[in-house]
Amino acid sequence: MAPEKVQGVGGKIPLTPQEKEQLFYFSPLIVPPRLSGKTEEEVQMIAQENWARIEETLKGISRLTLAVLIINDVSLYLQKGTAAHLLSQVARIPTLVMNGYYGQYFGTSPLSRWEREQMEALRACCDQIIYTSTL
Repeated sequence: MAPEKVQGVGGKIPLTPQEKEQLFYFSPLIVPPRLSGKTEEEVQMIAQENWARIEETLKGISRLTLAVLIINDVSLYLQKGTAAHLLSQVARIPTLVMNGYYGQYFGTSPLSRWEREQMEALRACCDQIIYTSTL
């Protein structure tokens, strides 16, 4: 789900074409809202468009039988979606590995507050949490 790297932030998991052939690899077009939007309204619009693309991808995934799902940058979905809905979409998959933004860099805009609230709801449902930080 991650966008292309913008201003040193983000980035998709780099995979070779051979690696991509060995797994289901979904990568919808994602635009980083807070780095791309010039106004709060534009940021919200970009986040909504990202959510719609990711939601469509999740609907496709829900029709597959998977043992493991890795979601790179789940926080992009949670900028407009909910942790509860996300978990309902992937409930049949026994193992989920997710990473997402849980920092303070982007401030306390309405989008950032909602994203953090949903990340906290998601954390409450996780069996194991690993925190990382950049120095």
